[in-house]
Amino acid sequence: MMSTTVRACGFALVLVTIAYLKPNCSRAQANQRMWLPAVPPRDKLDLAFRPFVRANTKTVGGSPITGIDPVPEDFQAATQASMTAFGRYPLRLVKENVEAVHVVQNLKIGGTAAVSGWSESGIFISSVPHGPADDAIYAQQVETKWHESFAKILLARHRSLFPEAEWNAALPSGFSYDGSIASQMGWEQTQSTVEDLRAGFVSRFSRSHLANDVSALAAQLFVTPSSVRAWSKQSMPLARKLRVLIKFYERLDPSMNDAFFAALRDLQ
Repeated sequence: MMSTTVRACGFALVLVTIAYLKPNCSRAQANQRMWLPAVPPRDKLDLAFRPFVRANTKTVGGSPITGIDPVPEDFQAATQASMTAFGRYPLRLVKENVEAVHVVQNLKIGGTAAVSGWSESGIFISSVPHGPADDAIYAQQVETKWHESFAKILLARHRSLFPEAEWNAALPSGFSYDGSIASQMGWEQTQSTVEDLRAGFVSRFSRSHLANDVSALAAQLFVTPSSVRAWSKQSMPLARKLRVLIKFYERLDPSMNDAFFAALRDLQ
């Protein structure tokens, strides 16, 4: 049976540009789509979407996960955004590592408000009431947090496949993660500065833990791949981390190679 230990992902929201499929793509771009898995039907995905499940859901330290069931409209919006995120990965990888997605309104982990959380078997997404005018922003926030949470699950479950020595070699000389708790970090900590990007961090939050550093870059790689590539051309440390991250995904599934991520970028 899979563990229900849950980690908080905190407030590391990054506002990003929504990716749309270019309507008039070239034949080469069309051929590249073969590298990208299509969004699978829910019955094929074999993944449960559930409102908040209260029983036996606790943090690493044993603190309870609290919240309330989301309103139907928000549940549907979070489900659809999650399906978009699922479609970026090989189906096998999702089915083997995520059992369920829980959509929770007023999500709190250890008594502290959280945007998302994760366990070895599932992902918890905070449902935020919003109007139709904010649908696109909400969808991209959910997708970003989903990618972050999934990256943390993959890192925790397949740590032996992660090239940690190569990642550490890309960190600034003398650097060590400061262990900041996400809930104690202000909004400005989720943003990136020129100094951060030059040092290889996509946000100040990335400096807190290895898992946060990896997951923040992973989310941007999937949601704003063109931006990440542009940043990496200006930052050698970021370029090195990007190569390590792609190597990790390729070890998880051989189809997730450079061509896979190039196709993802071209569809943005």
